Amino acid sequence: MIHKYFPVGYVDWARLFRIHQAGAYFVIRAKDNLAFERVYSTPVDKSTGLRCDQKIRLTGSLCS
Repeated sequence: MIHKYFPVGYVDWARLFRIHQAGAYFVIRAKDNLAFERVYSTPVDKSTGLRCDQKIRLTGSLCS
């Protein structure tokens, strides 16, 4: 399992899709206009500074 973190500001959706197809996981910091729905949440220890751990599904007009 590969985990990859992408910094804020630029999201290369084609690259993220290739990572998804390879069976890996990635983390992005979503902008406020990201269209998505939450699939499920996993409990986190908020004392570590983590806010949440959620699996989402993109719902924007370019998603199929």
